[in-house]
Amino acid sequence: MNILRAIPLVLACAISLPLAAETFKDEKTYMPPDSIGKNLTINSSTKNTTTFRFLVKSLIGKAEDVKLTAKVVGEDELKPVPSVAEFKEISERKNAHIDFVLPVTKEQIKEKNLKIQCNVEYLPDYDEIIKRVEAGAGTKYPISFLRNELINLLKRNKENSVRSNQAVRYIPD
Repeated sequence: MNILRAIPLVLACAISLPLAAETFKDEKTYMPPDSIGKNLTINSSTKNTTTFRFLVKSLIGKAEDVKLTAKVVGEDELKPVPSVAEFKEISERKNAHIDFVLPVTKEQIKEKNLKIQCNVEYLPDYDEIIKRVEAGAGTKYPISFLRNELINLLKRNKENSVRSNQAVRYIPD
């Protein structure tokens, strides 16, 4: 008798749960376009050292007060040289980079399973980012409420001089 009462409940759940999941799937949050591009590669390797290049490119407007840092994650004794580079600004479509050396070979990086992390911290060009969001009204940001929410967030970030901090890691195969 209890099983017969449970059947309508099971059927109701079977019908309503996929519909609820579909509703949540349709909810969107708009993200600002990427304002900076970054890449970390091995530049060269000798029998005693490995040189990395951390390359950063401003994709939207100019990135100001840029700080590039490099570190080895989980290995206190290895310090990249140099580990920091600073730039007053990087103009749109221009690059900046830091070349740093680690006192290990490429093979030792794999053997020790070292993870190299590079960060870029900068003040984005919020005015240009806002212009791009507004220009994408019909295509990338078609829902006006969500677009305006993103624009308001970007304006608050500009007023408070909120800096962006992004990272990239080199993890051996």
